[in-house]
Amino acid sequence: FTTLVTSLIMGLVFLGTGNNDEIPQRVQGVAGSIFFVIALSGFTGAGNIVQTIPVEWPIILREYNNGMYYSGVYFLCKYVATIPVLLILQLVSSAIVYFMFGLNSDPSRFFIFYAIVVVTVLSAESIGYLISAVS
Repeated sequence: FTTLVTSLIMGLVFLGTGNNDEIPQRVQGVAGSIFFVIALSGFTGAGNIVQTIPVEWPIILREYNNGMYYSGVYFLCKYVATIPVLLILQLVSSAIVYFMFGLNSDPSRFFIFYAIVVVTVLSAESIGYLISAVS
């Protein structure tokens, strides 16, 4: 729900930036809007994960000590389990902001944008797991 609301707010803030007739303003507006999407996606991805390990630490430690699985398997499964939800949420979010920004309507360009956002969020989640494990 928050992803959709945030996407709508971003779309309204940068509404039609890709449709500006003056080239310098269009380039600056598009660059700013894409930066904002990538930065917000990254912070959201990392922020959702940072508190995971401290909360689940007693369970992780107990199951590791009982020989149920290794810690690497736990993190890999936890990471892979988030991917389907992430793909769906980012597809909806990217569709909202991309077309509200007025960017290129070519489907291949949209899917390049979507792929960049997904890779950014996956990387941010990995960094979030790292920060969570260190803290």
